[in-house]
Amino acid sequence: MKKVRRSKSGITLITLAITIVVLLILASIATYSGMEVIKSSKLTVFTTELKMMQSKINEIYQKYKDNEVITINNECYYGENKEEGQKSILEIGTVVQDQSLQLLIQQLKGDAEKYRVWDNNLIKQLGIEGVEGRFLINILERSIISCEGLEYEGKIYHSISQLPDSLYNVKYEHKETIGAKEIYEDSDKSQYYGAIVNGYTCQNSQGVNNWKIFYADKDHIYLITDDYIHYDDAPKGSGGSSLSKYNNYKMGFSTGILSGYSGSSDITDSKIQKLNDQYFEYLTTNNVTSSSNDMKAVAYMLDTQLWSGFKGNIAEYSIGGPTIEIFMNSYSQKHNVDYRTQAYNKNGYKISKDGGKTWEFRYDKLLNTKDNFYVGTNKATGVWIASPSAYANFSVMYVGYDGYVGYTTYSINNYGFRPLVCLQPSVRLEKTGDGQYTIVQ
Repeated sequence: MKKVRRSKSGITLITLAITIVVLLILASIATYSGMEVIKSSKLTVFTTELKMMQSKINEIYQKYKDNEVITINNECYYGENKEEGQKSILEIGTVVQDQSLQLLIQQLKGDAEKYRVWDNNLIKQLGIEGVEGRFLINILERSIISCEGLEYEGKIYHSISQLPDSLYNVKYEHKETIGAKEIYEDSDKSQYYGAIVNGYTCQNSQGVNNWKIFYADKDHIYLITDDYIHYDDAPKGSGGSSLSKYNNYKMGFSTGILSGYSGSSDITDSKIQKLNDQYFEYLTTNNVTSSSNDMKAVAYMLDTQLWSGFKGNIAEYSIGGPTIEIFMNSYSQKHNVDYRTQAYNKNGYKISKDGGKTWEFRYDKLLNTKDNFYVGTNKATGVWIASPSAYANFSVMYVGYDGYVGYTTYSINNYGFRPLVCLQPSVRLEKTGDGQYTIVQ
């Protein structure tokens, strides 16, 4: 019998099987890689479109604040100071009527009434090219939500901030930012109060070395100058009257300054009254007013028109210094103590260092002098506080650089001013370093 010779170039069944397995592995790798590429490309498109939309929303928001007009299909939309009957820039788009979209906004902790639907046609009319789909837009809060969303890692996302890596904050220029509400709800205020805030400018910025976070309520962040302002930057009163002057940083309330005010009746804006909320509640409850000189001095400090030189375009108002309520709240929250205020009579406030068990007109060395953010520098004996003292009808509150909190006579010119600014609710801050934040527009 002849022997069958195997070809040296032949393929055995084992070799063939190995080859098939290898090809299957390579195919699965290629398929997986292809799927990852597709998934990655979809994510890129998703984030890119939202970035483009965010840039446009920021631009439109600025036009709204600058009171400019936007024309779409020959229809005009007006800025913040629109007249009655005119459409607002905030109304661009259509009202959200789809219940599924309303539910989506609610799930993302938004208010459906403040959002508008922007379809692809409107987006193109606004000059945004290369963006498909529909979006939910809240111009006032600069918030953007994709109606269709992106399926990624088994979930559907509608904004970049929802993604696991949280690379950007869609609401405000894709950055990790904080607003008044976040600061207000954070139990650790020490990381905020006293931190420098960059990016705030105003007419009198040249007279301020730094603006710092002083306080936050649910809606607003308050900034304060880090040191006393120069005499030349302190506003003049009616008829060009000036403060009494000891030196460039020590000032008091002159007769000319006081002559421009009647007292508590000059403070009619509810937002400004709220800064001395307990006091004005006392006046209302007891149906009284104050026309004493201490209230005239306080009226000067709370005159937002006079102090408007410190009001930048992202501020609601500026005043001559913090009130005692804001000051004690800020210090207590940062230093974990329970200092309180009480409108004791029509003259003004008493203060407590033990949670309201005892009340005094003044306390020596109440504050930690190592924290000079509150006590200030020795350029002046102390800082004027925009609140009257219950001690007498000539007494205005002040905080000394030695830690004193209490009262002094309005005419003594040893004290300085540190203006306080209330930022608009929409303003947010980005942390740029330890004790450093910058304003995000």
